[in-house]
Amino acid sequence: MDEALRQAYLDTEYLVCVDTTEWARIRVDQALPDSLQLKVGANSWGFITAWNPLSEARSPAENLTAQRELFTCLQAAPETLIFAALGIGSNGWHEPSLFVIGPDKSTLDVLGHRYRQHAYVCGKGTEAALLRILSG
Repeated sequence: MDEALRQAYLDTEYLVCVDTTEWARIRVDQALPDSLQLKVGANSWGFITAWNPLSEARSPAENLTAQRELFTCLQAAPETLIFAALGIGSNGWHEPSLFVIGPDKSTLDVLGHRYRQHAYVCGKGTEAALLRILSG
């Protein structure tokens, strides 16, 4: 991953729909906001998408199909909670995403590779959010 793309990931706002009136913001290298920490507890979590593999735009229909498949895979994982999420780049770019509680990094790595993502954001409990880079 080149430095410009890495910086774009770092500059992205990772928003999670906590409930019908509240969105929480995740920032790489910072602890989760209190509203998410209450939901996560000591568990592993991830912020992941299946949209636009390898940062290349594709049709909304293809993105929706892939996102549904990702959602189904995550639903099948035991003791997983899934929240709607949205990644918003500093240049106006945005992608529907999923915030998941339960799956560990190895599970999320497999899904990230399957859906050809450069990276995703993850963490555990109160630890700082980590940008997990999957591509070179």
